[in-house]
Amino acid sequence: MRAFIIILLFISYSSFSQNVKLYDSLYSSYKYSELFETTLNHVKTDSTDLISLTYLARASEKQYLENIALDVWLRIVALDENNYEALAGSKRILVKMNQFDKALPLIHRINRLNPRQLRNYWDLAWCNFNLEKYKESIHWCDTSLAIYSPNPMVLDLKAHSYLGLKDTISALAIWYDLTKNNYADQYARQLVFNAAGTEWNDTVISLLEDMQIIDTLNAYLPKMHGYLLFRNKHYADATIQFRKSMELGDSTEFTRRFWGMSAFNFEDYSSAFQLLSSLKDINENNSLFYMMSFAHARIYADTTSAELLLETYKKFFDPPFVAGILNEKSEVTKAIGDKYERRGKMELARDYYQMTESTLFQSRKIHFDNINNLRLAMLYDIYKKDYQKALKYYKEYMKNNVDTSTRNYKFCKTRLRTVKEILHFKDDL
Repeated sequence: MRAFIIILLFISYSSFSQNVKLYDSLYSSYKYSELFETTLNHVKTDSTDLISLTYLARASEKQYLENIALDVWLRIVALDENNYEALAGSKRILVKMNQFDKALPLIHRINRLNPRQLRNYWDLAWCNFNLEKYKESIHWCDTSLAIYSPNPMVLDLKAHSYLGLKDTISALAIWYDLTKNNYADQYARQLVFNAAGTEWNDTVISLLEDMQIIDTLNAYLPKMHGYLLFRNKHYADATIQFRKSMELGDSTEFTRRFWGMSAFNFEDYSSAFQLLSSLKDINENNSLFYMMSFAHARIYADTTSAELLLETYKKFFDPPFVAGILNEKSEVTKAIGDKYERRGKMELARDYYQMTESTLFQSRKIHFDNINNLRLAMLYDIYKKDYQKALKYYKEYMKNNVDTSTRNYKFCKTRLRTVKEILHFKDDL
């Protein structure tokens, strides 16, 4: 009997060993599809086989089957809560899927199993940041920075966390040091955009001037310098910096946009038109189109200028939109007049009804809409008691309204009959 048990154990161990060798062979040979099918069949037979499950998860990830991989890694964690590879695999996929709330408890468990790991501290800081837990993010950034040498990526995340807490000054101090000591465009961009309009303006401008002396071929430095000068309304100096950036090879939309606006404000209309007219979104940006058309007019004053200015006028003066505002105003003034009338203040009521009338006529002039005929008819009928005019505009509304099934049309038809009766009996008197 004892010998039989030993034989069974040997067979089991031998089978286990063969499986591992097979899995290793397939994995090392990059045969992930075959490994996936093989391990999946084993798992169907034994759903608690940790080795098969581990290789199934690995094969799934290698084939970008991340949903399957995540499910398998979590099954392993359920069987072995301290399985470091499964915890790390689950965390990795959850973070990639932006499921930070689910990833965070797994990272804490990983950190307890294997403390003082830079990657774990980063993950804790990153997940907390994305969950808007900025104080916790700063804590884990500081934990990392205290143990390991300063890491620019960790410092940058800490600065963003300070920004999340609306502590712009602390964030600027970090980005200032990063720009000065570990230059990267992203740090300079954050420094400049957040410094604009604060007391840091001059400090950052001074830093950029110093760095341009050292790094003369970096097109990004004069670009950012020009942006700060533009924000400070130093348009002449801004144009100089944007020109430097362009000469160094930066012809991006950003550079052309802000150089064009600086040139326009500096009355360099030739440069302004040339730069602004080259922007892809010029037709969608009303303020830039305005600058471009005025610059063209100041240079050429020709038929093209006239066409551009007319187009600018249309962009800023949208008749349906303006008419809609006036219509809304007419409803408000009519309501105010009605309130005064119910309180017996007839003179004030008449003033507001007159205001409503003039507003509706102004709206009709800008943009005709048949509903205004009904508004006028109701104003004369119900509020001003001018039934002849009410009759006129009820008829106008019905004439221009082809859909006789609408509620407004039916109301208009009923009131038209009533108004005719009122006028008939009035004439009899």
